[in-house]
Amino acid sequence: MIYREENKIFAFVNLLLLLALTAACSNVEIVSHTVTAECLSKESCANIMRSMQNHHMKLGWGDIGYNFVIGGDGRVYEGVGWTREGIHTYGWNKKSYGIAFIGNFMKAKPNDKMLKAARSLIVCGVQK
Repeated sequence: MIYREENKIFAFVNLLLLLALTAACSNVEIVSHTVTAECLSKESCANIMRSMQNHHMKLGWGDIGYNFVIGGDGRVYEGVGWTREGIHTYGWNKKSYGIAFIGNFMKAKPNDKMLKAARSLIVCGVQK
């Protein structure tokens, strides 16, 4: 994981399923995409992270809106982390974690490194 100091898969969420998951679990992960350029190196991903943070702060959000972001390099980049509420999905921020893949995945899926990192992050979240 790349921590802050170092630095939608386009999901149509079924509301009934989300409500059921929320009732069954203390945490829900909402996975989306950033609709930005993709990145394949730590440097380019960190640049996109800073750019997104600046954009979100200009919107008045106070910080980057995602809890975690996954780069095309297969690294997990810390947004606001596990302990702070993200601003990623209206009405669900208090009861979920927002995970975003860097890039636009309307027509193609994230690469295998990204999917593996997402699985590992979700497993880590379940264990917390």
